[in-house]
Amino acid sequence: MRRSNLTGWELVWIVLPVVTGCMVAEELLAAGQTRTAPPPKFDQAVIDVFAPDARKIVGEGEPGPMLVTPMTVAVPMGPGGAPSGGGIWTALISGESIESEIKFQQSILSESAKTINGFKSGGNVKARDSLLMMASLFAIMNKYEGEVKWKKDSEGMQQACTQAGNNCKTSSDNAYKEVTKVVDMLKALMQGQVSDLPKLDPESTWGQHITINPLMKRLELAEKDHLGPWTSDAGALSKNKDAVIREGEALAFIGQFINDPSFDLVENADYKGWANDLVKAGKDLAQAAKDGDHAKALAASAAIKKTCADCHGAYR
Repeated sequence: MRRSNLTGWELVWIVLPVVTGCMVAEELLAAGQTRTAPPPKFDQAVIDVFAPDARKIVGEGEPGPMLVTPMTVAVPMGPGGAPSGGGIWTALISGESIESEIKFQQSILSESAKTINGFKSGGNVKARDSLLMMASLFAIMNKYEGEVKWKKDSEGMQQACTQAGNNCKTSSDNAYKEVTKVVDMLKALMQGQVSDLPKLDPESTWGQHITINPLMKRLELAEKDHLGPWTSDAGALSKNKDAVIREGEALAFIGQFINDPSFDLVENADYKGWANDLVKAGKDLAQAAKDGDHAKALAASAAIKKTCADCHGAYR
């Protein structure tokens, strides 16, 4: 390759944001070079990825020192809080684990709403936690890349679970009535006969309507009641292999879900770090169960417990 007659100059390409167009230098100042390549052309789908003005993203002012923070995969959001790309969820939780977790939460919900007296005596709290956990699972279904049951009804079920769950802040007769209606919806859904589902609010976002506390209670359940007995020794891990895989995938899902930009706490670097740690530990736990690696399963369980302790120490 020939160099410029101007000693020390190298050929430099400057790629500006493609949304403002590619600018080509008027002259390359290279002797004998008579042609330059035409500027590249990009599809609109590629152009839309880039911000038209980076200052609107990073803000005004001078650059500060470089910070190294845990890597988080951004999930573009679509209408109703559903991600516009579902590949990340497929990598974290299988369709079978989603189905299993919804059935698990359905059993808790049915028990909490078995009688109105039980509902009014604390059942409403359990119902709320179960409903909002299911709402989070239904929220990712519409864009989930892979086979998963109930995808076509996921938006309506997300809306129904979210509404009923938030109404369970009280133990009123109306709240109980709405919960029993969702119990019936879930039964019909699993029999393939569900109908008259509500429309998903296109303006809703996860952080607005699905609070973190119910998801943290699901994490605590795993930490305190499930992981210890299921991973106590190699035999227990082998016996509970499928359950541990589902548990690990559910926890990885929770870590990614609460890392969504619609949750206010995501702006806190410590919180983001704990959420990312939970994703990794959940994935490690599921993989350890698949491999039958008891030592790695214990290490993943310990990491999950540490994440819980660190987060609770800051937010309790």
